[in-house]
Amino acid sequence: MTLPYADEAHAVVSRLHDDGAVAEVDYGDRITVRVAVPATATTRLRSRVTAAGGTVTTCPDTPAS
Repeated sequence: MTLPYADEAHAVVSRLHDDGAVAEVDYGDRITVRVAVPATATTRLRSRVTAAGGTVTTCPDTPAS
């Protein structure tokens, strides 16, 4: 997923660390995060990412939730 470099995005990254298995975070012009989250948290976390101005992309080798 990608997020704008903003305060709300940092809160989302923190939540991803709490609720998922973060594999990688890159702080560039935008914040890019590779993370696996449990199916029970997918909808809630996707909503938080979208509300923060981010986008979510599902990896091809990961089952969609």
